[in-house]
Amino acid sequence: MNPSRYYQLHQNLIKKAIEELYYEELLRVKVTEDGSYKLDINNSISYRFKAISGPWDNIHITSDCMQKLIDDKEVSNFTIGDFFYEIQEVCQMDDETLVRYLEESNQTLYSDSIVDENLKDLNFKELLKKNYTSIDQLLPGHPKLIMNKGRIGWSLTDIDNYSPERRARFKLRWIAVRKTICQIGIDQKIAQNYLDRDGRQLNEKIDNNQYQLMSVHPWQWNNYIATQFLEEIMRKDIIDFGEGSINYSPQASLRTLSNRDARERHSYDTKVSLSILNTSCVRGIPGKYIREGYKISRRLEELIQADELLCHQLDILKEVAAVKVSKPSFERAELGSYRYKELLGCVWRESVEAKTSEAEMAIPVAGLLLENEDSSFVKELIINSELGAEQWLKDYTRVVILSLYRLQVEHGLGLVAHGQNTILVMENSRPSRLIIKDFHGDLRISTNSKHLDDESFNILDRLPEEYLIHDLLTGHFITVLRYLSRIMNFNGLLSEEHFYKIIANEIMQYHLEWGEPQNNVNLLRDRIEKVLVNRVRFSAGYSETSTRLKPLLGREIENPLKKYLEVRI
Repeated sequence: MNPSRYYQLHQNLIKKAIEELYYEELLRVKVTEDGSYKLDINNSISYRFKAISGPWDNIHITSDCMQKLIDDKEVSNFTIGDFFYEIQEVCQMDDETLVRYLEESNQTLYSDSIVDENLKDLNFKELLKKNYTSIDQLLPGHPKLIMNKGRIGWSLTDIDNYSPERRARFKLRWIAVRKTICQIGIDQKIAQNYLDRDGRQLNEKIDNNQYQLMSVHPWQWNNYIATQFLEEIMRKDIIDFGEGSINYSPQASLRTLSNRDARERHSYDTKVSLSILNTSCVRGIPGKYIREGYKISRRLEELIQADELLCHQLDILKEVAAVKVSKPSFERAELGSYRYKELLGCVWRESVEAKTSEAEMAIPVAGLLLENEDSSFVKELIINSELGAEQWLKDYTRVVILSLYRLQVEHGLGLVAHGQNTILVMENSRPSRLIIKDFHGDLRISTNSKHLDDESFNILDRLPEEYLIHDLLTGHFITVLRYLSRIMNFNGLLSEEHFYKIIANEIMQYHLEWGEPQNNVNLLRDRIEKVLVNRVRFSAGYSETSTRLKPLLGREIENPLKKYLEVRI
């Protein structure tokens, strides 16, 4: 990597940090006389850049070039490490948190260099021919989190061998686990059909009354399972069959893997424990949803099929089987890190390929944010659809936003719709339906849902409806649409005002047809609260507790959906 590109990657990450920490109320900027923006760190250090104000009390930095000044003299090269050291006091980070955060930043930058190379010369017209996994592997990471590819625990070799940006392919390890030491939840309607070819062959060799087959990520086996479960292996409570023969490839979430064998029908993806710290948590498999997960999926599908609107435009990837192995010496330490209680788990989920036809194209909703200096994916989709930007966005709103909204207001069910667990299905590049996935933690229920007494939903986290609506407001509008509206504006497709007016009008039409919900779940209410995710790490640090980190609430802001609904454009 040449020095110019290296420091540009640092600038890009600093720009993202300024945008996000401005939104999260930690940083304040000034507009200078020439219309540019200035961030004063102290009396001697400042950053200057071009930006525009966004509709969510946010800013979009528009220029590739950013200046850093020390005592009014421009600094030629500067890094993300410099930046966070300078704002450490503002972020209220102690030194231990700072150095761990900088470790995450350096890991993120390395992977950013690979992602940048993948996107730099990408022809988005060619992307129209790619399958779901190929597009998912291009995603640059969680849009809202600054250090979105920290992956603490992975070496450069691990990134090369197992990361989505490297389009890695590798073989899973197969083990049989004695049923007395594990939790199991399997939809008996599908028997053993969730297993791949390797699994089906091995299943014929074991005593199915005593043992359950499961897959293990090769990194997890080498770094945790072979040592931490040595006693179980010695006692034959775990039987190791070694690596299988089928290649798997990681999706953007790292631990969800797609079967890439040409001879398989690819009906099921495999989600496995991967005990690295990435974004907000260590990526293990919790035990909470193992036994009931397939029941949640089955019941959710029934509700959707019985709903007169959702049955036409919403589908799910059902979780059909799950296994988690317990380690009593870890489990009984109640206040110990959750990492050690989630070391060995596996979930099988329906694949996108199994739920779409050859005439359809499916992409992660976050794929709409793919862009480079020349163009963007959403622009190419709109051109190919022959609809025009306004009609395309109307269709997107009806299919994606209103489906998620109806789940909330009609059923009291919320999915944290961050763009990787929501899948846009299109015909001729036109939005036609939505598929949702990942119900082991991302699906919650409101405390006044009409389905509260449904046994299948007993283990879902329960939230007041005014908090649950943030699964859509923050999960989708702030985490996805805030960036999509910027891209469409920069590409000359729609102004941000027009973008949100179109969405607001479609929501209003939904209210007229189906009834307006009460104010605390109404997307057109006057004001909304911010939810802050990056600040949590600064205050909580890196000490692992028995539970995952929770976001913070910020101040209320004017709702742009309500604001632009009443504006003539």
